[in-house]
Amino acid sequence: MIAESFALDQRVQRRKWEQSVRRIGLLIITAAVAGLYSGMAQAQTIFDVEHARGNYRAGLVSEYDADLIRIWGAPSGQYPDSQIIDAHPLQQRTLRKQRVRVKRQNDN
Repeated sequence: MIAESFALDQRVQRRKWEQSVRRIGLLIITAAVAGLYSGMAQAQTIFDVEHARGNYRAGLVSEYDADLIRIWGAPSGQYPDSQIIDAHPLQQRTLRKQRVRVKRQNDN
C-alpha cells in the first residue's frame, strides 16, 4: 500500500516536472520568434511612424519621414499629393540614432 502510493507520488511529480519543462521551452521559443521578427521593423517605435504621417499631412516631409511612410504606408492607404513621397529616391538607410538629452544644471 505504501509502495503503491509512493510510486503514484513519483509519477505525479514526474508529470509536473515534464509540464514545467514544456512550458519553459514554449516560453523560450516564443521569445526567440518575437526577437527575430522585432528586428525586421525599420521604425524604432510606432510613434516615429505616426509622427512621420503627421508631418506628411502638414506638408513637412523629410527623407526619413518619406521612408517611413513608404515602408509602413498611410492609415487610410494613400494621402493626396503622394508625389511628395515619390520625389525622394529610395535608398537603404540605417536606423536613426537616439538623441541624448542633456540634463540642465541649475547654478543656485
